[in-house]
Amino acid sequence: TCQKIDNIQVDTGSFGLRIVNSALNSTMQAGLPISTSTSGGQLAECATFADGYTWGSVRTATVTIGGETTTAAVPLQIIGDKAAST
Repeated sequence: TCQKIDNIQVDTGSFGLRIVNSALNSTMQAGLPISTSTSGGQLAECATFADGYTWGSVRTATVTIGGETTTAAVPLQIIGDKAAST
């Protein structure tokens, strides 16, 4: 499963890759594996910023940016992911 997502903002003062759930098509939303802890619980992330926070599940994907592709799946936060609503 592959999806091109345009207009990704790069924040050099931050960390990680965050994607708003609505930017993903339904096939991609269903296809990204949810990361789990060693005890089997679903991982989610809350990242705080000066003007608020983001909340969403942690999933993994192989990512290509500017023609460079990760050699393995990397964790990313899916903001507003319904799978991480609690």
